[in-house]
Amino acid sequence: MSQIISAGFRSRITSLPHSEAQLSIERAIYDLKQFQNEVCARTMSLPKELLSIILLLAVHPGSNSFNSVTKWQHRVAISSVCRAWCSLALALSAFWSTISIESKKVVAEMLKRSQKHPLSV
Repeated sequence: MSQIISAGFRSRITSLPHSEAQLSIERAIYDLKQFQNEVCARTMSLPKELLSIILLLAVHPGSNSFNSVTKWQHRVAISSVCRAWCSLALALSAFWSTISIESKKVVAEMLKRSQKHPLSV
């Protein structure tokens, strides 16, 4: 994995003929997808209740923390790890209930996803 993401990857790609570069890029994408699937598979061995708590801690870590995920794009990134995480995040109204005012569209979507869960703005 570290070989794919290394700083020298770009220079190696640009020095290859087009077809070899394309194959190398496709292999890197394949390897990254494999890694993502492995991560998802490992986390899905956890009970859904525990994974739900972990997801909620990412967005509501406590009043003392400055690392909470409040931006829309961060929540979307977390929920995009794999289909299982997406389904779980969409089912957790509390995951979407801390709303940061980014745009009317984002606020409307967060309100929709938070359902009837108490909001924090």
